[in-house]
Amino acid sequence: MMTETQSTHKKSLTGTVVNVVGESTASVKIVRKVKHPVYGKIVSRFKNYAVHMADTKAKVGDKVVIVQSRPISKTKTWLLADIIN
Repeated sequence: MMTETQSTHKKSLTGTVVNVVGESTASVKIVRKVKHPVYGKIVSRFKNYAVHMADTKAKVGDKVVIVQSRPISKTKTWLLADIIN
């Protein structure tokens, strides 16, 4: 049981919507910058996440915040939390 003072620390990420599939699924691209282990140059790495859109609808190109949740389907374990712009 959780009280008001306890909070769940769920992982959240910020990314861009690259595809909207059906009514309740979007594909969000998360870009992160890492240092190359040998050359030291900063390089971009990205990963696409399948995100569940319960009541809010995002369009392609929107910046969004996603939070981790229980598995909704085989590939969807993230929820759309907020649309930034």
